[in-house]
Amino acid sequence: MKLRHCIVGLASAAALSLGTAGTAAAGGTPAFTCVANQSNVYLYGDGPGIGPVDWILHTGQAFHGHYTVVHSGVFWSFGHTDGNSSDMWVRTNQLRC
Repeated sequence: MKLRHCIVGLASAAALSLGTAGTAAAGGTPAFTCVANQSNVYLYGDGPGIGPVDWILHTGQAFHGHYTVVHSGVFWSFGHTDGNSSDMWVRTNQLRC
């Protein structure tokens, strides 16, 4: 049982090492849809908060998320917008779901 927990833990840690995650084409059905809860919500293509700002959402604009992770103590969601089909990262607390 301890081995199984260790393997699950290692898989989770690997999934959170997102510094090399690049922008990918939107794939699959979104798991959730939210809207920006403020203006100038920044989305990043290189990873959670990494690299240049690739897209900006404004209040009420939709974000179609695939999943959410915790990276450096901050919740980040991965998905795309109505105006840009490339999947990107956004701080989850800047969304209203």
